[in-house]
Amino acid sequence: NDDDSDEYLRSLTLNLLCNILSSDADNKTFLLRVNDESIIDHLVWYVSEASTCPWNACLAAKCLGLLKTLSYEDKEVGGALLKAGAIGNIMHDLLEKEVKNAISAIYESKKSGNECSAKN
Repeated sequence: NDDDSDEYLRSLTLNLLCNILSSDADNKTFLLRVNDESIIDHLVWYVSEASTCPWNACLAAKCLGLLKTLSYEDKEVGGALLKAGAIGNIMHDLLEKEVKNAISAIYESKKSGNECSAKN
């Protein structure tokens, strides 16, 4: 099934992004490369698809949390994370956990007033 193979490729891509961000979330060179609104838009899309593919939504939420200095500037991130968290609460514990972590990281970044130096 093409849909399954597409989801599998998306999952691999999200896993790779999570691994890169987890290894060095403050990597300025990498942040310059991903400092593109479209990557946040794509991650928000994955999160918004939580009811059909909760694992990819979980990975995308983790990436948004790791990209907190970029994520907090996007108004759609919070709404998508809240909806995915509600779905996670019902059917996918790890999704709920990653959403909570992402919201917390983004909130802390916003609260401390950190801005991504890659944007400057």
